[in-house]
Amino acid sequence: MKSLSNYLPHQILYSQKVIAAAQANVLPDIYGILDKKSVVADFIKAGLVVDLTGAMDADGGSWKNSFFDKALADKRFDAGNIYEVTPGIYGVPIDVTNEQMLYNKKLLSKAGIKAPPASFDEFIKDSEALRRVGITPFVSGWGELWLLDCFASNYAFNIMGKEKIFATYRGQVKYTDPDWIKVFNVFAQLRDKGVLIDGIVTKGNKYAEQDFAWSARPFSFNGSWCVNVYHDMNPDLDYGVMPPRR
Repeated sequence: MKSLSNYLPHQILYSQKVIAAAQANVLPDIYGILDKKSVVADFIKAGLVVDLTGAMDADGGSWKNSFFDKALADKRFDAGNIYEVTPGIYGVPIDVTNEQMLYNKKLLSKAGIKAPPASFDEFIKDSEALRRVGITPFVSGWGELWLLDCFASNYAFNIMGKEKIFATYRGQVKYTDPDWIKVFNVFAQLRDKGVLIDGIVTKGNKYAEQDFAWSARPFSFNGSWCVNVYHDMNPDLDYGVMPPRR
């Protein structure tokens, strides 16, 4: 098993506690790992997670069928998975979240923008208009690598598709492949057009959420939990949501 301490720099406090408990062999009976699937696989291969497939399939699969399939898929390892985990269901989903782009309506109006961008080119054009009135367009908590990975993965899956991404993980496709260059070019354009705030790759998500909630930045990328977060920070925030534009 890989050393779980390798993941410490990238985890929130809860994940740090779970990793420490695993190292000290004092994990509770029920816990969440809250990390990428490769880390979950390490926990499973270390014997720290129970295979729930039998319980899920009991009574005609009544327990398994009570969950949204895509939520359950995050806890499931299929045959031939790249992590070499024995096929099975190794967790119970407790919620469903998604990630999306958000826009501040009032800040857009300051730049004369009447509607959110409908394409990536429009997003760049609107960002340039915002900069002309002194507003840096985009903030996100990319100091937390999982959120940066979510943003990149969204473009990667749409540009090249799931099979090619997993082929990359297996070493069958290089990151110099033209489709990966298209993904990286998204970030190059965001950088070159001045869309991103300075220091975005060191920005924690809570600080990014404050920037957006307090109307400092017009665009952000965050998870669906942000609805409650923004309301607590600024109940009068007037904003909308949209998918990342391509």
